[in-house]
Amino acid sequence: MNNIIAIGGLGGSGTRVVASMLQSSGIYLGSDLNDPLDNLLFTRIFKNPALYKSNNNLRINKLLDIFSKKMQGQSLSFFESISLARAMFSNRCYSSSIREIYSVLTQKPDRTASHTWAWKEPNTHIYVHHILKRYPTCKYIHVLRNGLDMKHSSNIRQSKNWSFLFSLEQNGLTNQWDFWVMSTQRIQEVSKSFPSRVYIINYNNLCTNPTAEVTKLFQFLEIELTNKQLNKLSAIPKVTPQKHTQEDIQLLTLEETKLLKEWGFTEIS
Repeated sequence: MNNIIAIGGLGGSGTRVVASMLQSSGIYLGSDLNDPLDNLLFTRIFKNPALYKSNNNLRINKLLDIFSKKMQGQSLSFFESISLARAMFSNRCYSSSIREIYSVLTQKPDRTASHTWAWKEPNTHIYVHHILKRYPTCKYIHVLRNGLDMKHSSNIRQSKNWSFLFSLEQNGLTNQWDFWVMSTQRIQEVSKSFPSRVYIINYNNLCTNPTAEVTKLFQFLEIELTNKQLNKLSAIPKVTPQKHTQEDIQLLTLEETKLLKEWGFTEIS
């Protein structure tokens, strides 16, 4: 059975950097990618709150099976094609034109099945429990960036689309911070059920100490790297300016400060 790698996290957390490292190591990420390396087939199917709210595990599993077949270059049956078309057409959160749906359905496989394939799409973490149960060989990488920086991110689509998961109101910066905290706690709970298959990577550490973090990541994936490959991949992460201010730190409660330190953001004082 093929090995599968999924990458997710909040939008703007650094998932593109991790995807770029996997792609540079020769791992297939899909054929329909945007500039940030999002797998748009996953987006068209699963970036859909209505699908998740339906709580229809049978349908979600069927769509995961279809996604897997498309990623592996396998042909779909007539009924699978109908299910895929319906999923894309009914997605009001990420609309696909008739032409785009037709293109997805008629696209010829651009690869043959190989040992490992992967995808990156930030919303993946929403479905992580479904994915890990449906794909027994899948490993999930969750990219975690400092929540104080995420609080100031202009990319707040996830907190708007999925706020219902945590009964949050859509109220800007506060909601983004709460969504970051609660989604991280959710992933940590999932990791307890799948301890060998979920890896939470601290994006800030990846940028400041890339060689060590890349080494640990690929050890988790059970992929051996040569020194040349390690050096190449370690050059991909770049330190980016922090968005939070000293005032943000001062406004933290003791519990929030404790959480940040527990999750590896030790620069908070």
